[in-house]
Parts: sequence; structure tokens; C-alpha cells
Amino acid sequence: MIAGRSFKRVIICSRQRLRIAFKRFSTTVSAQQQVVPEKLSMPKSAWLFGLGGLAPFGAAWYSTLKDEDDSPQQDRTHTAHLVYGASISSFLGAVHWGMEMGARGTGMLLTGSPTVRLAYSVTPSIISWMGVCVYTGSLKEAFAIPQILNRNLTDDQRESAERNPTNVSKEQKRSGAGMVTGALVLAWAYDMFKRKQFPRGYMVLRTLLTTGAVFSLTPQLDSTSRAHARILLDRVESRLEERISGFGALESSQATSNNFPEMQEDKNLKTATAKEPDSSDR
Repeated sequence: MIAGRSFKRVIICSRQRLRIAFKRFSTTVSAQQQVVPEKLSMPKSAWLFGLGGLAPFGAAWYSTLKDEDDSPQQDRTHTAHLVYGASISSFLGAVHWGMEMGARGTGMLLTGSPTVRLAYSVTPSIISWMGVCVYTGSLKEAFAIPQILNRNLTDDQRESAERNPTNVSKEQKRSGAGMVTGALVLAWAYDMFKRKQFPRGYMVLRTLLTTGAVFSLTPQLDSTSRAHARILLDRVESRLEERISGFGALESSQATSNNFPEMQEDKNLKTATAKEPDSSDR
């Protein structure tokens, strides 16, 4: 009997302890759910500045299609285009550097390895910088290779090398433009992989901006793409000219219709004046 009563007490105590533990667990889970904040949407100014950043890409794209192929002016346009693309890719990589430093400054830790995040943050800038160097034919100078190799040359050899610099081939220019384009695509792909760490709407804006930037760089990658883009631009310009001319004709017709009653009154007045007899005739 005594053993049976003690067994019942043990069962009752264990049930009570399980209830208390379950209540504590549910309270802790609910508290953690309340502490985790919801994702916020991006400010409207981010959309404004982001879409405004597409303006230099559009201007360079338009200049590339209007300039003659392989002209010095087009080459300068391409260089400015790639330099701006490299600066944008550097900015996109630096976003993750800032996230890591900002999180540590506030006592928070982001998911994933900080070493991988920081290593990636400088990768787009290095790739795009090397792409600009390849396009301009200054990759060796960027690493001081000619200065190291030519230190034993005579003055005459240096002067002849400066007078006859090697020209940059079209394939080399395409490779440089492809490296800058690849850096922009890489930045978008990594942001898509880490999209859970960004606010709502960020990847929508990133996809839109990356598509516009890559589209503006495609004429530099292939002559066929440049030809198709010129056809598209000519069609858009012809449509705009038709719309503008049609709008001007509509305005002129509306102005004529508005002035028609006044013209009719002047005509009637002149007719009545001609019909009145002159005083000298009387």
C-alpha cells in the first residue's frame, strides 16, 4: 500500500513539473517571437537615388550608339562607361562590408562567415578595376611590370618603347567590358543569395538596376548587339518624332478652330462695310 501511494505521488509530481516546464517553454518562445522585429521596407529615397544612378548608364549607351565605331570619341565614351560601372560594382560590394561592421558595432552577429562576407565585399571592385585596366591596355602598368622589366634598358630603348606603344585590340577591349559586366552580375547574384538579410523591395530594385546596367554595356561586348541596339534606338526616335509632329499638328488645328469665329466676324464686318453707301456718293 505504501509503495502504491508513493508511486502515485511521484506520478502527480512529475505531471506538475511537466506542466510548469511546458508553460515556461511556451512563455520563452512567445517572448522570442515578440523580440524578433519584422522586415521593414526600403525608404523612398533609395528608389530615387537608385533609379537616378541609371542616368549615366543610359547616357553612355546613347553616346555609344550615336558615335562611329572604333572612333576616338567612342573609345572615350566606353572608358567613361566602364569607369562608372566599376565604381557602381565597388559600391555594391561595399554594402556587405558596411553590414558586417555595422552589425558588430551594435553588438549583433550576422549569419554566415564574416571572413567570406568581407572577402566578397572587395571582390567586385578588384574584378571591375582589372577590367578597366584590360580595356585601356594598362594592366601591366598597374602592377608596375614594365618598370620592373625595363629597369636595365638603355635610354634609347625606353624612348623607342614610348614612341611605339602597343595598341589595344578589340578582343582585349571586349574582355575588359566583359569583366566589368561580370562584376555587376556577380554582385547581383550574391545579393540574391543573401536576400533574407535585406529589407523588403531591395532585390526588386537591385534586379531592375542591374538589368539596366548590363543592358547598357552589351553594345561594347558584341558588334551584333550594337547593331540591334541602333535599330531599336532608330525606331524609338522615329516614333517620338511622329508623336511630336502629330502633337504639333493637333495644336495648330485647335488654334485655327479657336480663331475661326473671330476670322468669320472680321469677314462679315468687311462685307457689311463694303455694302454701306459712301457719303460722297450721296
